[in-house]
Amino acid sequence: MPVLSIGPERAPTWERALLRFGETDVRCTVRVMRWTKDAVGVDVDGDGEELRCWVWQGAVDGLAAREDAWR
Repeated sequence: MPVLSIGPERAPTWERALLRFGETDVRCTVRVMRWTKDAVGVDVDGDGEELRCWVWQGAVDGLAAREDAWR
């Protein structure tokens, strides 16, 4: 069984992730909630609704701060 790490609520980690909605790929700013050596559990805002999913580690790029996603 893989080791599961859970991120602290008080210090969120932000990354950019490639997500697929139906047939459409979207690069999103996501909050990292959990991770294993292979996958990352993320939260993303979808028109005011919190969406959660797992993505492969290779689908995410680290950000120093959330604001870096728009630079």
